[in-house]
Order: sequence, then structure tokens, then C-alpha cells
Amino acid sequence: MPLDHVTLQSKCCQLLPATRTREYSCTTPAGCSISCCPCRHVEAYYLCPSSLQPTMPTTCLHTCRNKEYHPPRASFLPPELIDHIIGYLHDDHASLKQCALTCHALLPRARFHRFFSVKLGQYTFERFLQLLDASPDIALCVRNLTIVVQQTNAFFSTYDNELWVEKHLLKLAPRFRSIQKLEIRKYNTLKAAPFKAFTSVKELVLRQCSCFSMHEYTDLMSSFPSLESFMNVDVMVGKSVHINDAVQDAPPLRALEFVNCKVDPTMFVDWLISQSVQQHAERITLAPMQKQALIPVGRYFKSAGASIKHLRLCLVLLLSQGGISDECISEFSLAPLVGLETIEFGSPAAFARQYQADDQSFTWIATMLEQITSPRIRTVSFALWQGDLDQIQSSDDWDKITALLSSEQFRSLQGVEFHILANDEEKEKMVSILEYRLSGLKNRELLKFDLNPSKERYFPGLTTTTPRSLYQ
Repeated sequence: MPLDHVTLQSKCCQLLPATRTREYSCTTPAGCSISCCPCRHVEAYYLCPSSLQPTMPTTCLHTCRNKEYHPPRASFLPPELIDHIIGYLHDDHASLKQCALTCHALLPRARFHRFFSVKLGQYTFERFLQLLDASPDIALCVRNLTIVVQQTNAFFSTYDNELWVEKHLLKLAPRFRSIQKLEIRKYNTLKAAPFKAFTSVKELVLRQCSCFSMHEYTDLMSSFPSLESFMNVDVMVGKSVHINDAVQDAPPLRALEFVNCKVDPTMFVDWLISQSVQQHAERITLAPMQKQALIPVGRYFKSAGASIKHLRLCLVLLLSQGGISDECISEFSLAPLVGLETIEFGSPAAFARQYQADDQSFTWIATMLEQITSPRIRTVSFALWQGDLDQIQSSDDWDKITALLSSEQFRSLQGVEFHILANDEEKEKMVSILEYRLSGLKNRELLKFDLNPSKERYFPGLTTTTPRSLYQ
């Protein structure tokens, strides 16, 4: 049926006062079915003649409220691609600031990367709080939050430095609903209360912190119901007579790391086992571990069993204490870890120097390699310092290590890695000796050498001017 008048009206987000008329050809016999105005924001009226012939082209009068019609460009970058491009600037704050000021379309993504990681201290806290009051949405962009409690200032005491955390952080925490990683630094009287509102945290890092009691320490862990990774670096925890039963259930931890820490191993392991934390554990780091920790850690390994897939160990021993004894080996074993995929050994010489120990041998490493029963073991890694050169050259321990790595026990190996920190001459010697000793693995192209390793990752605390004590 012919149509005398067809009207199509749709809302336009750009209602501008000026209008512009354009003509379009319409060949549809049943009426006017013209696509919308090229500006794509239309409040348009379509007028069709009273009679339409099947093959006769007709004209439609199209009036669009637009200041001026501009033909569409040949191509447009989709928003997803623009976001991806801005993502390459994630660590360039100056460029992200310029992107945010360019146009509104770039602001959300630029702001997301600019405030993805935020570091707050006593002197930056107030300024950031003012920024949140002006733009509350910024808090939703923060994924990694670092709290530096103590900062050097002659006018503030330690108490003053820590007071701002306890006073203000509880009020600020509800705004950060998207935080995934929380890092706390230099908190000498670490308490759980200021951080209990950060319920979205999945990764917790403590650096250079001290906690008065094991109860307070476990209470902090239990404050994060979604916590999956807990890393401790230079952390000291005081002892407790017992852990209060009021502490909540422990979170489902998958990664547990201790680097240069002082924690009561017996009480902490007992609590972990009582809370069934070992059922979820996949990655464990103990660097270093002392002799008195072997028995409780051995109980944890027996309880965890096949769940542990990645293990990083270093053992600090004194010859006056008999080194690693048969009694300890009977209680500590890697045999229950039947799902183990990677194992990394720290440098005996580097940790011995750091902790004033006198046992620099690889005996404990050879013993632990012998204990491995996992059919899934893929990678064995060694961190080697310049002080390890003599042991590699002539010790019986390396004869044993060489034989083990080349045996059927490690037939699933896909790589043997060496992270070497030494001068160029010593590096060359170490590589030459290891290639000769492990020639079979070299022929299978399994040997890998890292001659520029990360000191923080493989040799933590080695540059400390004051040596640590095993009993400090």
C-alpha cells in the first residue's frame, strides 16, 4: 500500500540549533527505508510521495539537526585498539597524563593505568585524599596499593610515623574496593586492625616489618578472605604463648614466601596445619631456612603432599652444630611432594656470608635432590655466587649432584638453570666446569645459564653491609 507520509523520529544526543537538508534516493517500493544520517545521532523526518512505483526512484527529504554534515572518514580506530595502544604507556606517567588531557575518550583508560599502582606515605596521604574527594572514581582504578609507614624525618618520631596509618587508613579503605595487591613497608608495630577493610586483596607483601606476636600476625593473614599469595621480606614476628581461638579461618593461600625472616616455625606450621592451609599451597619459598625449622617444615610438607608444585629453598648451617644430620633428614623429606614441578636452590656461600655461617657445602642440596620422587619435575635451578666456585671445582657433593641429574630419577627434566653472580673470569670458569660435569645434559640442550641474574630475586640481602646473625 502506498504511503502518503512516513515519519521516523529517534533521539539525538547532539541537539544543535542549526539544520541541514539533504536528498537521498529511495528505491524501496514499500516505502522509505533510508539508513540514518551519517552523524549517527538523529532526530530526522522522512517525507515520501503519495504513490510509489516499483521501479521508479523517488526522493526523500531528510532533515537532520546537525550544525554541519561531514562525510565519514575512511576508517576509525575501534575503542578496544585505542585501549590497547594506551596500555603500552602503563609505566610512562607523563605520557598518560597527556593522553588524559587530550580528550574525554582517552581519559578512562589513561586514568586506569596512571593510578593502577599507588604508593602512599605520611606526606603524600593528604594530597591523595584530596584527589579522591575531587574524583572518587580514581579509587576504583587502584589495583596495587603500597603503604610506607615510616619515612625519614627528623621532626617526626616513630610513633608519629605510624599514627597516621592507624588513624586514617580504616576510613580510606572502603573506597578501595578493587585492590588486588597490598604492600606494607617499614611498619615496626604491625597490627591487623588498620587493614581489615581491604577485603578484596589477593596478594599481600610485607617488607621490613615487625610484629609483636604470632597471634597478631595470624590475625593479619586472616583479615583477607580472598588472600592467595603472602610474601614476607625482612619480617620479624615475636612469639606467643598460644594463638587466640578468636582468629578467623585462614584464607586459601596458594603461595607462601619467606625471605630473610624470623618467625617461630613450630607455632606457625602448627597453625597452618590446623587451618588446613596446606591443602591449597602450590608455591613455597624458604630463603633461608635454619636447622631448627627442618622438623616443623617437614611436617608441613607431609601434610601438603602433592599440592606443592614450586619450591625454593636455602639452608643455613653451622659446622659446630653438625651440619645437616641424619636425625633431621628422617623428619624432613621432599619425597611426599609427588606433584613437584620446579625446585630452586639458593647459593650456600652467599647465604653463609650473609648469616655468618661456616658451612658452605652443597651437601644439603645433594641430599634433597636424592629425596625427590616427583615424576613431573621439569626444572632444577641453582643460584651460584663467586664463593661457590671452589665447591663446584672439587667437592664430592657435585659429583653426586651430577650423577643424580643425569639419572633416570630426573628423566622428566626439561631444563637445569644456573643463575651466576660473579666477575667475568669466575663466571667463565663456572660455566666451563658445569658444562664439563653435565656434558650429557648439555648434549640434550638442557643447560641454561643466566649470567646477569636479579640480585633481589636470587641473592636477597647479599649487599647488606652488616652481616646478619642466626640468632638475632
